[in-house]
Amino acid sequence: MTDIFREVDEELRQERLASLWKRYGTYVVAAVILIVGAVGGYRLYNSWQAGQSGESGAKFIAALGLIEEERFDEARPLLSELAEDGHGAYPTLARFQEAAVLAADGKRDDAVALYDRIAVEGGVETAFRDLARLRAAILLVDTAAPDEISRRVGDIAAGDGIWRHTAREALALSRYRAGDYARADEILDEIMADPAAPARLKSRAEIIRTLIAPKLGAEGG
Repeated sequence: MTDIFREVDEELRQERLASLWKRYGTYVVAAVILIVGAVGGYRLYNSWQAGQSGESGAKFIAALGLIEEERFDEARPLLSELAEDGHGAYPTLARFQEAAVLAADGKRDDAVALYDRIAVEGGVETAFRDLARLRAAILLVDTAAPDEISRRVGDIAAGDGIWRHTAREALALSRYRAGDYARADEILDEIMADPAAPARLKSRAEIIRTLIAPKLGAEGG
């Protein structure tokens, strides 16, 4: 995710290109790149991009440090700046972290709204959009109706994507909370039967099944 700069001359190129960009603008820099030549220009542009990603990475790490210390009010401006002006994957990562900060600060509805915005952004990869949908559903699992959770992540749970296991867990928890123990148990069985399901998630599923078992017996009686 972050780039390592190994040669001093590459760093100098980064500084020169950044300076040109600020002073003369995009079109002049593009002309300089063409004059230098396709190969040299490509290397120069990549070097500048690496420098920008490095700066974004440093800001993101700083924000994570503040979050770890629960200094949320100081972390938010950094995350907002990255979300607007960051490079590479950092804008998306910053928005995810910003939503997590909102949730940790008790602002669940705001966090869900931000996750929902990420989920519909065209420039965000499908895996990240699905993760945003899933995180929103997890925040709502204790309060939303099972049908709402199913609407949000039912297709993720039914597919073969990387988030299907956690989506199934969210569906099972929503059914358990609503008292639909039989359906919750069925979904947990799907988790247990999936050889690709993480061991930690299977352990949680087994615990929930243990809690459900007496209730299923009572329903049968």
